[in-house]
Amino acid sequence: MVVATDMVDLAEFLALTRRRLGGTPAMVYFHENQVTYPRLRGTKFNSWFGQINYRSALAADAAAFNSEFHRADLLGAFRQLEREPNNWLTAEGIAAIAAKSLVLPVGV
Repeated sequence: MVVATDMVDLAEFLALTRRRLGGTPAMVYFHENQVTYPRLRGTKFNSWFGQINYRSALAADAAAFNSEFHRADLLGAFRQLEREPNNWLTAEGIAAIAAKSLVLPVGV
């Protein structure tokens, strides 16, 4: 199994290693997320790392979170962003991520 942190672009990694890894299952582990991560005062939201979180969660077989707070926080942020114009999320994608998400506390 491939276990990747949320800072890895898992979708890209899997695309580049598909020949070698074949159907090896993959899980992304979120100890935080880049969509709701606090920004420095006066800086704008940069969606690049949020897009990596979204694509990684979509590409993974499982999306694990260190707490229910972080799971609900990211899914809620995705749902909020999906309603905004010119976004990169879909309701179907968010539902797929929610369906394969679980809480796996640190150290377990």
